[in-house]
Amino acid sequence: MNIKSARKPGVIVSEIELLKETHDGGFLLVEGDSDSKFWKHHVDKKRCNIRIAGNKPSVLGAAKKLDEKQDLSSMGIVDADFDRVNEIDYGIGRVVMTDHHDLEMLLVKSRALERVLCGFVNEDALSGFENKQKDSILDYVLSISLIWGRLRYLHVIEQYSFEFDFSPYKYIPKNSSLQVNVDNLYSDFCIKSTIPLSVLHEKLLVVPTEPLEDMIQGHDLLEVLFIVLREIGCEKTIKKGNDLSPLLHLAFHSDDLCKTTMFQSLKQLDTTWNLNMLPDCA
Repeated sequence: MNIKSARKPGVIVSEIELLKETHDGGFLLVEGDSDSKFWKHHVDKKRCNIRIAGNKPSVLGAAKKLDEKQDLSSMGIVDADFDRVNEIDYGIGRVVMTDHHDLEMLLVKSRALERVLCGFVNEDALSGFENKQKDSILDYVLSISLIWGRLRYLHVIEQYSFEFDFSPYKYIPKNSSLQVNVDNLYSDFCIKSTIPLSVLHEKLLVVPTEPLEDMIQGHDLLEVLFIVLREIGCEKTIKKGNDLSPLLHLAFHSDDLCKTTMFQSLKQLDTTWNLNMLPDCA
């Protein structure tokens, strides 16, 4: 969600104050449309009013204002991005961050990926690939995706103003035996950041390499995963990278959600404030 679509925190809070007059329940602040669609499947629709803020700063800004009003009906969920890696504390108890870098990474790290692979990927082809690589497909994809994760980290830390648009599709050509064209990737990054390649290598020396699930953006990982699946012959069942995200959403069950730290934190607020928005876990 970009800055242009962000909503003003004050407007969000005013809406919540007005809705309280007719809504007997609580409010969940989320960053964007995809987050809203995800949570609609895991909340009591009558008790939980989901409000889309537009981006993380708007969620945090609205939550801070709600803290000042001593509100006991609203909570928020945001992507961790690199905040956990950088030990950033929002100082807002009603806001919870995702267990990993973002929602997509959380889905991939759950059993949802296993269910998707079992349903759409040829078992023999997958086993053959993993035996050849001597690694699970997830670990293999994570190791490749880290290349993009570290560049994204630099992009954030250095506060570069250019858009990060270095899609893995461009740098892992079809029929290339999954070889990443790192030279071209680094060269393109240097051109946009206007730094010499030697400086980029120096900067990368101090960029973290783990935890992988916190360093890698889920969207990058899904693109790399599709490229790998295409390489092992799954084009007929999963035809494009954009197919993976909805499949993972559908394969993510309530019991998977209950195991996450983010849900447990939200549930604690839900119970303390007697909102009854979230399901009980077995």
